[in-house]
Amino acid sequence: MKRVLTFLLIGALTLFSLGPILWAVLASLKPDQEVLRVSARWFFGPFTLDHHRAVLSDLRVHRYLANSFLVALGSSALATLLGAMAAFGMGRYRFKGRSFLLGLVLLIHLLPNLVSMAALYRFVVSLKLLNSLVGLVLVKGAGLSLAIWLLKGYFESLPKEYEEMAQVDGSGSLGIFFRIILPLRIKGVLVTGLFLFAQSWKSFFLPLLMITRVEKMPLPLGLFQYMGEHGFEVGRVCALSVISLLPVLVLLAGLNRLGWQRLRPGG
Repeated sequence: MKRVLTFLLIGALTLFSLGPILWAVLASLKPDQEVLRVSARWFFGPFTLDHHRAVLSDLRVHRYLANSFLVALGSSALATLLGAMAAFGMGRYRFKGRSFLLGLVLLIHLLPNLVSMAALYRFVVSLKLLNSLVGLVLVKGAGLSLAIWLLKGYFESLPKEYEEMAQVDGSGSLGIFFRIILPLRIKGVLVTGLFLFAQSWKSFFLPLLMITRVEKMPLPLGLFQYMGEHGFEVGRVCALSVISLLPVLVLLAGLNRLGWQRLRPGG
């Protein structure tokens, strides 16, 4: 009986979480008159791809997708590389203030985004980075806290003999990291990079803070703009929402294939 109740609870929570996504998928495949019916036939009746065709034929959507891809790829690559180097330094070397620095990194990660919005906006304005995709990549790429905490223990698990042998060959700290440590832990670094890519892809508040020109907007901000222009065209809005989910779902499948166990020490 207890197991049955557990399965029912899990099923109810899953339905509650996936219900809005399923509704958006079905609404994107239904004609407008069917979506707006009081008693819509969600799993039956006519289906159409007209909404998806209309969205994909809009050149602004192509620009939103390209902007999101460039920002997500650039910022995730930058954050992964710098975060991996910082995690290696914090995980392999003992220095004064190390524990305080690790605690500060964790505190920064746990702080709500709204706390730093005003200061970040003044900083971005002072560097003339408003409406700049490069500026958005640099600001988002500077968020290293998650990468550091994901990779610190992963690097710590490597035996020190690898570093000692590289030091005998005359390698410095950077040489040890790029020639020895990174190749041995590349799978975990790639998983972290994919996770950061997904985080950057769905980011909304930071682009909202830095981007006001339509041609520079990434997809989440472009979706908000699109909803303002096509608010009553539910099918098109849902179609664009579904399209925006596809890259994240592909990445989640990739993460599942690589396996989160790769991030465990010794993985």
